[in-house]
This record gives sequence, structure tokens and C-alpha cells, in this order.
Amino acid sequence: MKTLFKTAAFVLCLLPSVPAFASTSASEAAPDRPVIVSCFRGPWTAVIWDHANPKFLRSLRAIGYDAETAEVIGNDICRNQSLVDNPDGMRAEMTRIYEQSQAYLKRRNG
Repeated sequence: MKTLFKTAAFVLCLLPSVPAFASTSASEAAPDRPVIVSCFRGPWTAVIWDHANPKFLRSLRAIGYDAETAEVIGNDICRNQSLVDNPDGMRAEMTRIYEQSQAYLKRRNG
């Protein structure tokens, strides 16, 4: 039984990450480059090991977010249970976050 469990765990580790893609450039305030929303989900619908894929984090850094903020945004979107298998929802959430951050920066910088 132990061997079966170890074998199953090993096989699950070999599965490729399943990205959920949603490119966005939703408004006039949208960045010139698209944000590629891509999450590692694993074989479960429950949020267990979900996290942002590197290309998602790179695309956030490319539009001006620092590494820490990009990771927080990516993991917030990827670990949101209501966004599992919901690319339109992920796109809407990323657009909302981007637009709010731009509004915040405009208020802060005058």
C-alpha cells in the first residue's frame, strides 16, 4: 500500500502544470503589453498547491509591478477559489486590480 501511494504521488508530480490563460488589455488605461494570467492548478479543483506560473509573474513585472507585488497579485488570483477554471473571471479580476492600482498611483502622485 505504501508503495502504491508513493508511486501515485510520483506520477502526480510528473503531471505538467495546467495553465489558465487570459490575456488582457481591457481598457484605455490597459498596458501596452498583455498580462498573461497563467496558474498552476494541479489535478484538483480545490485550491491546494495553486500558484502563479512564472510567465504570469514576468508579465506583471513587465508592466511595472515590482517582484513582491507581482507575486502577491499572481497568488491572490491563482488561489481564489471562485476563479478556478474561470478564465473570464481571472481576466476581470486582473483588469480590476490593474485599474485600481493605476487610480491609486494617480492619486498618490498628484
